[in-house]
Amino acid sequence: MASSSVKQQILGDGDLANVRGLLKDHGYAGVDYYDLGLQLGLLPRTLDVIEKNNRGDVSGGLRECLKAWLKQNDDVKSKGGPTYNSLIQALRQMGENAVADGINKNCDTMAQQAPANLVSPSVPSSKVVDKEKAKKVLRKNFDKLSAILAAPNNLSPIIMSLYAKELIADATSTECMNAGRPVNDRCASLLFALKATIDGKPQEIITLIEVLKNNEAFKDVAKEMEMEMSLC
Repeated sequence: MASSSVKQQILGDGDLANVRGLLKDHGYAGVDYYDLGLQLGLLPRTLDVIEKNNRGDVSGGLRECLKAWLKQNDDVKSKGGPTYNSLIQALRQMGENAVADGINKNCDTMAQQAPANLVSPSVPSSKVVDKEKAKKVLRKNFDKLSAILAAPNNLSPIIMSLYAKELIADATSTECMNAGRPVNDRCASLLFALKATIDGKPQEIITLIEVLKNNEAFKDVAKEMEMEMSLC
């Protein structure tokens, strides 16, 4: 998947938690959500109502601003529609370059993931993956994965990558991107969702390892898991 296609993909209501999570993870406080809304194509009359209804509640104001954007209200389409690219450009217009760079990097990471049918040479695709072995390898590395996931800026990009590979469902993605939940709870939800996936489709442990290998923070644990799988 090309990076540009990820950034140009039209987002919808179901992406609200993902977008909010990315903004929070990369340090966007939301205090100037009114200006962000203008850059995204929302009109002053819309933002005035949002501001009035959320006076003193920056988080609520940002949420409603993003919801209106995702619904393509006002002149959003003229700004390219609700896409990550439009969001990145809007943030740059506001001088929020660090936030824009972070989201841009997340999109690049997701785009660079190997194709779903590409597997490690250490675990041939023709090899039947032993269900109990796959479960054991994942369980053995739960603590390591949890610790890495909980580190700053690691959770959101890996959620996006796992979702792109269909290793987690829409509901799990939304739940784990919910910035209002404690990060440890979000990590636990993600890991148990992956456990359910591996329990049902043990061959997906290979896809999981490939996803992890393509993220710098997870490379070491991915190599360990790959080695453990190759010994079965």
